[in-house]
Amino acid sequence: MFHSLTKSNYLGEIDHATKDFSCKTYKNVDVFNYNFFIWCTSFFFVGLQFTHFDVGFMQNFTLDPQVMATWGPGMWTAFFILFGLIGAILGDVCLHYYAIGYLKYYGIWAVALFSAIMW
Repeated sequence: MFHSLTKSNYLGEIDHATKDFSCKTYKNVDVFNYNFFIWCTSFFFVGLQFTHFDVGFMQNFTLDPQVMATWGPGMWTAFFILFGLIGAILGDVCLHYYAIGYLKYYGIWAVALFSAIMW
């Protein structure tokens, strides 16, 4: 993961003009951005919170076709907003992986993981 961040020069640690790989002191905003965009967004907002939706009107938010047939317009709106957000996050991550040349490897890993879970 750190090699991917360095290759993309995400935190600006490589001076491309001089190829200076010297040590860099990161600002608080750099550390915040790394933690927020890598850990908080992907794991907390999408993964953890999806398991905590079972309160209030979201108790009927179950991805079962029989339950989904009873949803009203509000539940369908929540569904499209949630999965639109997930799609936007995954699309942005894929664009970054493509830019640094790692999308192929993560795609192979995703297919292997999905295959192992499904079979």
